[in-house]
Amino acid sequence: MGPDRFGPHRGGPEGPLLSPREREELIAFIKLHFPEMYRRLQRFQQAEPARHGQALRRMAGPILRIMRLSQTNPELAEIMIAEHKVEMELFELQNAWAAPRSQAEREAKRERIRDLVGQRFDLRQKRLGMEIEDMRKRLDEAMARLARQGADRAEIVEAETRRMMERMGPGPRERQAETAPSHAFPGAPPPGGGEH
Repeated sequence: MGPDRFGPHRGGPEGPLLSPREREELIAFIKLHFPEMYRRLQRFQQAEPARHGQALRRMAGPILRIMRLSQTNPELAEIMIAEHKVEMELFELQNAWAAPRSQAEREAKRERIRDLVGQRFDLRQKRLGMEIEDMRKRLDEAMARLARQGADRAEIVEAETRRMMERMGPGPRERQAETAPSHAFPGAPPPGGGEH
């Protein structure tokens, strides 16, 4: 997986802190993939504009993960989008469980919940299978890199030794040789070394 172009996020219980660019891209992603969530955000912005940013941050965590993943693994991101939609509908049905006015309506909601729980199970199984396959591929790549490094041991040791010596700089003898005065002309004796 490549570097995260949204960078590391800082934040507390209310969610990650978002830059203006991140905020804009997150809202566009929500509008495209989660239209009901987007409409809810719009209503919240009109009713309580001062708390709109706080509400956006609260829901940003899982949506940001999916948005980042859509850049590197669109197929897995689509599964996670579907899984998140199922979770959202289940949440709404649980909150509205006491609302039905008849037994028939309650049974209909129960059947819908059972259907959604089955969908969630299938999507989760598919997502986990893809994530495990991705981990297996990365492990195979890491094992191949390890084998190449083992085969190139001599070259790697030599290169690292050379870099270390360059950082350490010349030793006392090398420095003395570098600073020693040159003779006036080739073959001339050093100062004080002439014939007596």
